[in-house]
Amino acid sequence: MPKLLKVLINLVVVGLLAGLAYGLYSYSDEIQDWWVLRSYQPPANISQLADQASMNEQGRRLFYRANPEITADRNQLAERCRIQDANTIELGCYLSTNKIYLLDVQQADLADEMPVTAAHEMLHAAYDRLSRQERDQLNTELRRFYSTIVDPKLKERLAVYAKLDAGDQLNELHSILGTERAVLSPQLERYYSRYFNDRTVVVAANDRFNRTFDGLRAEIDALNQEIEATRAKMNVQLARGQVIAYNAQVPAINAKISTYNAKVDQYNRYASALLGREQVAPATQ
Repeated sequence: MPKLLKVLINLVVVGLLAGLAYGLYSYSDEIQDWWVLRSYQPPANISQLADQASMNEQGRRLFYRANPEITADRNQLAERCRIQDANTIELGCYLSTNKIYLLDVQQADLADEMPVTAAHEMLHAAYDRLSRQERDQLNTELRRFYSTIVDPKLKERLAVYAKLDAGDQLNELHSILGTERAVLSPQLERYYSRYFNDRTVVVAANDRFNRTFDGLRAEIDALNQEIEATRAKMNVQLARGQVIAYNAQVPAINAKISTYNAKVDQYNRYASALLGREQVAPATQ
């Protein structure tokens, strides 16, 4: 064989091997996903969460690849997720080892939050998979959009992550916006369409949860203010000897207290499901 031909063949072989190596490196995640998931059959409750969160094929692949595990043991979740603040409602976590843990929320009225948490953690896995260039571009848009938001509660949530690392804060923001924010920039909507068939489905589930849990707490706080205001008025009437006026207030305040205590009982059932303990004390007549 001519020497030149042998050189050309060697160059072609080297080029093919280099191309193969580059391809394996470039698509290593996809190849590993295929290998791991080729025989994976998600449990019914896991695939149901993917359905309820409207995850598309890529979203499901990331979710299933993290081998999500549901536990009803809150202490076990706290240990595995390294939850240190007992006052923080943490219903799941994504670990850098590519593992998702989720709390089994058994209170039917709060069940909407489970697919939201599943999607939130899946987006952590998605963020972890981004290339440096993709992440830098995404972070730029996340920062820009976040600067337009006026939401004290969101600012408070993210302040915890700001103390750790800027990357952690953006990672968390990435999951929050994708599952909780109805209106995003066109750039972010296009980005999140990678993982969802219809992102509004999971946002609506989050809204229902907030109306159930946070809405009930707002009602309790409002009732408490009304009760305290009425009590203050009654104390003044009693001090002035206005017994008839005082007694006229009793049926109304007792009715409010009964309503308040019923709502507190319901809220504490919710708090027990999420935190494992009651949070609000009942009022006395």
